[in-house]
Amino acid sequence: MESQKHTTNTNDHDLLIRIDERTMKIDTCLSNHLKHHWAITLALLATVLGLVAKILFL
Repeated sequence: MESQKHTTNTNDHDLLIRIDERTMKIDTCLSNHLKHHWAITLALLATVLGLVAKILFL
């Protein structure tokens, strides 16, 4: 019983490590993309925020 609990904890830990590694890869990819297209990203963000503000405050 104890060894099964240890195996489950190890599997959970391995899964969490893999999830963390995947999210770091996504963060890195997104960060590099935003650095490359910062002007377009800022313009798009400003447009979206402007539209949201217009909808909310009409």
